[in-house]
Amino acid sequence: MLLIYLIFISVNQLYEKFQAYVTESQREELTVRLQIVEDWLYDEGEDETKGVYHVVCKATITIIPVYDFTQSEIQRTNKNR
Repeated sequence: MLLIYLIFISVNQLYEKFQAYVTESQREELTVRLQIVEDWLYDEGEDETKGVYHVVCKATITIIPVYDFTQSEIQRTNKNR
């Protein structure tokens, strides 16, 4: 499942690539929110319609706002070097 992969990569990147850009409490909060989505996928999500699955996918992407911020920050940092 693509969404499971997104969740897995997101959690890993919070502790690796984006570590300098988020606080520990932010990482923990995002990890918990992603875990809730993952749990839903393995429980109720397996029996949901494609439309519901797409809504959850879009909602999951929006709970990871760190991507927009970190990409901008990385570009700004690289530009100043």
